[in-house]
Amino acid sequence: MLKKNPKILKIGCAAIAVITAISITGCSCNGCNGIGSVFNLASGGGETTTTAAAETSTEPTAAATTAAPSETTTAETATAKPAETTTTKPAETTTEPETTTAHVHDWKYNGKEPATCYDDGKEWYICSKCGAEYYDVISATGHDWYYNGEDPATCTEDGKDWYICNNCGEEYYDVIPALGHDWFRYGGSAPSCTNPGAKSYTCTRCHLGRVDYDIPALGHDWDFVYHCDATCEDYGYDKYQCTRCGEVETRDYDLYPPLGHDDYDIVGGAMGHTHCCSRCGHEFPETFAAHEWACIPDPDEPTIYHVYICFACGYVDHKAAHNMVGGSCTECSYSE
Repeated sequence: MLKKNPKILKIGCAAIAVITAISITGCSCNGCNGIGSVFNLASGGGETTTTAAAETSTEPTAAATTAAPSETTTAETATAKPAETTTTKPAETTTEPETTTAHVHDWKYNGKEPATCYDDGKEWYICSKCGAEYYDVISATGHDWYYNGEDPATCTEDGKDWYICNNCGEEYYDVIPALGHDWFRYGGSAPSCTNPGAKSYTCTRCHLGRVDYDIPALGHDWDFVYHCDATCEDYGYDKYQCTRCGEVETRDYDLYPPLGHDDYDIVGGAMGHTHCCSRCGHEFPETFAAHEWACIPDPDEPTIYHVYICFACGYVDHKAAHNMVGGSCTECSYSE
């Protein structure tokens, strides 16, 4: 009967527990494959060689070849010393090692984040075995514009053509330029001598009214009427009248300056006499003086009457019958 080695039994039990856990989880990493190899060696399964996958940033793990000690079935013997082990760096490889315990993801659709007009969406997938996730990109849709009516342009204000996105409801508009007025002339007024003529317009769209005073005024058509001479105190002038509107204008004052008062006349009245302008009759009150009376025969009836007259101014005051004495009037110079 073979003598059992306690050390080998202990290693074998531990390896069996590890292998069972690996089978349940389905892990296929190099470490788990290496543990399986050790189990084979410990259990006398013969020589096993494991090649590590190539790595990009670290040295690959060297494969180890270990010879298990031989057991005999004829007599109890001590555990034989294991054969010498040599470790060599395996050739680099770019593929996973073939193994019956490699994990294969079982991808299941797990919903999506819809794409919008501006942002990409995502379709999510999850592994039913290990819970790993990934997503596929759904490209942003961009706007889907359609015409959504207008705000009509007017004569003075711009209009708008509206558009709305079918996807997100965003809106924008294109400007419709203001139309400007469509003027129609319907009347006006003729110019006068002093006022311009007018043209009346209305807009056929908005009915706004407009009047343009762009017909020049005619100006007066003057015709000479008469000349007024200068006086002692006032200027003379020429008078003109417009043949169209009848307006009167006086001009040329500077050509006819005032004459000034001329030689003085003495003008009498009941109370006395004053000096006056011989041209205009203007009286000068400062020259007033009392009459200087003389009695003479009445020029109209000298044989009957005599009169009192101022010899300075010629003013006749009254007349009376002669007072005859001895053939002569005692008051005047009359005699028979």
